[in-house]
Amino acid sequence: MIQSLDKDVADLKVSNRDLLKEMDSCRERESKMLTLQSELSKANAMLRSENTNLSNKASTLSSEVDRMKTEVQQLHQQVKELTETLEAQNTKHKENTEHLVLSLSQKTKESSDFKQKWEDEMDNSKTLKRRHANNIKDLTRQLQQARRKLEAHDGKGDGGSMGSRTNSNGSLNSVDNSQQQQHQQQQHNHHQQAPPLTSPQEFPVITEQVEVDKNVLIERIVRLQKSHARKNEKLEFLGEHIQQLLVEIKKKTKIIQTYALREEAGTLSSDDMDAHKELINKTYKTLLAKKGGIMASMYSVHQQDGSMTLDLSLQINKKLQAVLEDTLLKNITLKENLDTLGEEIARLSQENRRLQLHLQDLEKRSS
Repeated sequence: MIQSLDKDVADLKVSNRDLLKEMDSCRERESKMLTLQSELSKANAMLRSENTNLSNKASTLSSEVDRMKTEVQQLHQQVKELTETLEAQNTKHKENTEHLVLSLSQKTKESSDFKQKWEDEMDNSKTLKRRHANNIKDLTRQLQQARRKLEAHDGKGDGGSMGSRTNSNGSLNSVDNSQQQQHQQQQHNHHQQAPPLTSPQEFPVITEQVEVDKNVLIERIVRLQKSHARKNEKLEFLGEHIQQLLVEIKKKTKIIQTYALREEAGTLSSDDMDAHKELINKTYKTLLAKKGGIMASMYSVHQQDGSMTLDLSLQINKKLQAVLEDTLLKNITLKENLDTLGEEIARLSQENRRLQLHLQDLEKRSS
C-alpha cells in the first residue's frame, strides 16, 4: 500500500515536473505572443496614422482637382466669351469696312464727275477767251481800216471834205454800230455761257465738301483702329492671365506628381511627426500599464491581468490581424485613388494645353 502510494507520489511529481515545464513553455509562448502582439499593435498604429495621412492627402487632392476643374470651366467660359466677342467684332468691322469702301467708291465717283465737269468748264472758258481775242483782233483791224480811209479823204476840198466827213461819219457810225452789235453779241453770249461758268466757282465748294467727308472717314477709320488695338490689348492681357494660370496648374501638377504619386506611403511624414507618434505610443502604453487590464498585457511583455489567457490573446491577435489587413486594403484603395487623381490631373493638363493652343490661334486670327 505504501509502495503504491510512493509510486503514485513519484508519478505525480513527474507529472508535476512535466506540467511545470509545460507551464514554463506556455509562459514563454505567451511572452512571445505578447511581444508579437506589441509589434502588431505598433504596426497597426503606424498603419492607422499612414491611413489618416493618406486620407487627408486624398481629400486635399480631391479639393485641388475640384478647384482645377472649376478653373478649367471658367477658362472654357472665358474662351467662349472671347470667341463670341471676337466674332462679333470681326463681323462689325467687316460691315463697317464694306460700308466705308462703298461710301469711298461713291465719293470717288462723285469727285471724278466733278473733276470732269470742271475740266469741261475750263475748256469752255478757254474757248470763250480765244473767241473774245479774235473779236478784239477783228475790231482793231476794222478800226485801222477806217482810220486809213479818213486819212485818204483828208486832202480833198470842202465839199468833198464835207462829203468825205459825212461818209467818214457814216463809216464811223457803221463801225460804232458794228462794235455795239459785236459788244451786244458778246454780252448775249456771255449771259448764255454764264450759268455753266458758275460751276467752276461752285466746284471748289463741292471739292471742300468731299475733302470734309474724307477727313470724317479717316477719323472714323482711326477710331476703329484704336478700338481694335484696345481689343487686341485686352486679348493679350487675358492670354497672359491664362498663361499664368496654366503655369500655376503645371507647377501644382508637378508638385502632386512628385510628392504624392511617386513617393512611397509614409515617406512624406517628417522626423518630428515620427517622434511625436512614438511619444504618443509610449504615453498610451504607460497609461495602459498603469491601469492594467487586457490591453496592458498586450502592450507589455509581462502579463498585467489575470484574465488574460492564450485563447484570448490569439483571438485578439486575429482581430488585430483583420484590422491590419483591412488597413492595408484601404491603403491600396487610397493608392488606386491617388493614381486615378494623377490621371485626372494629366487629362486636365492636356485640356489646358489644348485651350492654350486654341487661344493662340484666336490671337493669331485677330491679329
